Amino acid sequence: MPDFFLREAKSEDFEFYYKLKSEDSAIYWSGFESAPNRENLFKFWEKFVNLGSLERKILILTNGFESIGYVQAVFDGSSIGLSMGICENKRGYGFGKHIIGTAMDYFSEYTDFFCYVREDNISSMKSFTSNGFHETSKFYYCFFPLDNKEYIMKRLEFHR
Repeated sequence: MPDFFLREAKSEDFEFYYKLKSEDSAIYWSGFESAPNRENLFKFWEKFVNLGSLERKILILTNGFESIGYVQAVFDGSSIGLSMGICENKRGYGFGKHIIGTAMDYFSEYTDFFCYVREDNISSMKSFTSNGFHETSKFYYCFFPLDNKEYIMKRLEFHR
């Protein structure tokens, strides 16, 4: 997928980000009961994108014309925590694997990466494991009221 690249999120990307975070599948896989509060998410956006941050970066996967997804990087000392979202209509085409690999290249000065993924989110698990991440622990068990079941979050790590 050489046609797609990551760029730092800008103010005008908020609507795209909010739409992705509000998709039914994004809500489900995150374990939340409803879409994020728009005002609260915008305050988060202001803090980390519009005002700049040394703690967190949000990058947009694009081909220059169309936004496909985002990756969020949280700087935790010497390592980076990654999370991502891909548009529903673009899932199943390898963008998850691509966005994680590209983010790792983007932050090439770092050697340690980690993420937390729901155990039953097979697509996200594959996106990370196909980039060399491996499970280091089960993070926590949660009860998800929307489908009346429990799930496990796994911590995956990558070390160069």
